[in-house]
Amino acid sequence: MDALRAPENKSLLSSSSGPARWDPFRHPLHSIQPWHFSLLAAVMLVVTSLSLAENLAVILVTSKFKQLRQPVNYVIVNLSVADFLVSLTGGTISFLTNLKGYFYMGYWACVLEGFAVTFFGIVALWSLALLAFERYIVICRPLGNMRLRGKHAALGIAFVWTFSFIWTIPPTMGWSSYTTSKIGTTCEPNWYSGAYTDHTYIIAFFTTCFIVPLLVILVSYGKLMWKLRKFRKCLIQMFSCSTIETAESSMNPTSERAMITQDKRGSEMSTMAVCSTISKRKTGDEHRNCRSFAELAASENKICPM
Repeated sequence: MDALRAPENKSLLSSSSGPARWDPFRHPLHSIQPWHFSLLAAVMLVVTSLSLAENLAVILVTSKFKQLRQPVNYVIVNLSVADFLVSLTGGTISFLTNLKGYFYMGYWACVLEGFAVTFFGIVALWSLALLAFERYIVICRPLGNMRLRGKHAALGIAFVWTFSFIWTIPPTMGWSSYTTSKIGTTCEPNWYSGAYTDHTYIIAFFTTCFIVPLLVILVSYGKLMWKLRKFRKCLIQMFSCSTIETAESSMNPTSERAMITQDKRGSEMSTMAVCSTISKRKTGDEHRNCRSFAELAASENKICPM
């Protein structure tokens, strides 16, 4: 165990209290006061408890109510499962190790904890990207009238878990490594090493597991916001057209009463006739604009779906 532990400790921070190398598997870092670890343990207990309760509630509620078991909600449940496992593995272990002040569970427990937290964390991040992409498919309909079915959601979830596993297993097989953090109570990918293999893995891992899903989220929600803005403009135009039609219908009784009093007030009716002619021309123009817009909206269902 010590032989396996030795090369791992070379990438860790040397103790600032003396020339001796600090072993995070044997004792706490002397430069940090013990009450700091106790405070971190308390924070991790609260955060982990809330995360476990909330994600478990989502899973149970979705499982209990049949109307919630829809393909669109599969990814949400998958996200809750991933977050639940992150809290169960990383949060619980972090709480226990902070109580001690160091990673007392040993090197292999560190590797397993680092792999589990990274794996489930990347699953959660890619689930967010998949959720954004599904919202884009459902609302913007770039593929036409194709409906999102259970098999599509299952394929997306299978891709997320497989892709995340492919990019989190290499540190356990020699391409980079999992090591303790700066304070020695959690484990993570080896961000601190200057070795070439570690640099190449971190660059590839950061690109495929952070930059790419972030771009998917930004592009999907960007197109979704653009679609909603066009839909909002359509609704405003439709509302203005309905207001014009209401005004036209309210003018008809007024014109009938004016015809009854035409014999008594001939001079006044001449003036009203001129005003009525002008208003009808304006209304006719606006009505034609509304009709042309309605025809455009009907012909181009992508602009304002009805």
